[in-house]
Amino acid sequence: MEETTRTDPFLKHFESLIDESQIDKQTTKKTTEISSLSLGSCQFTSNSSVIPPVLPCSTTDLSSFAIKKSLLSNIQSSGSQLTSLQLDFFSLIHNYYDVYYPNRPNTGDHGEQLRFVICLHLINHVLKTRTRILAHNAKLKENPDLDYQDQGFTRPKVLIIVPFRESVRRIINCFENLFISIDDSETTERIQITDRKRFKDEYGGGEIDSEETNGKFQRTSNEYNEIFAGNIDDHFRLGKISVKKD
Repeated sequence: MEETTRTDPFLKHFESLIDESQIDKQTTKKTTEISSLSLGSCQFTSNSSVIPPVLPCSTTDLSSFAIKKSLLSNIQSSGSQLTSLQLDFFSLIHNYYDVYYPNRPNTGDHGEQLRFVICLHLINHVLKTRTRILAHNAKLKENPDLDYQDQGFTRPKVLIIVPFRESVRRIINCFENLFISIDDSETTERIQITDRKRFKDEYGGGEIDSEETNGKFQRTSNEYNEIFAGNIDDHFRLGKISVKKD
């Protein structure tokens, strides 16, 4: 089982307890201007005790982030190199900053670049959460008097809100690409994905037609094609679970 160090943002985020004397100070906010070539000008708002993030990202080495070895190994073996946009954005969400990014371009592959690092952060979070709960479960068997705040009935750890089924399809494909040839035991055995055909049938298809139809609306902009590509049904709900293979 991987060891999680105290410098891991995952631990800093979930194990930092706010002293009562600091609660009143949390209401005092300050705004700092930061910027990078990839994200542009940004505003960082926080209480006075939080140090603003450093942009642009100071490293191009993905291994310098606290990422599960299985995920890191898979990315490195694929030969993928993160762009400056991906590194800057990932450095923010990896440290559990709340990010609002409404001005991203809807052209090129900006959406796919961001989707990849967002999915990487989500899977990293879920795997670390599961590993930590399993470790605590083992300790509780030995000593039931221990108290851990990750014990409960609520299993979902991440909620993703997207507009269309096509958005879901792209996210699941991204998850699969990150999981290919790995599982949580760090082996190279290919993972098993259940109900793949059903998912493909229900969330695939529905490609838009960019040509003019019957003299009505002609949709040819890159932004339109980016948003309304694929299956644009907006009535859905999907749950995904990652479990260790027996």
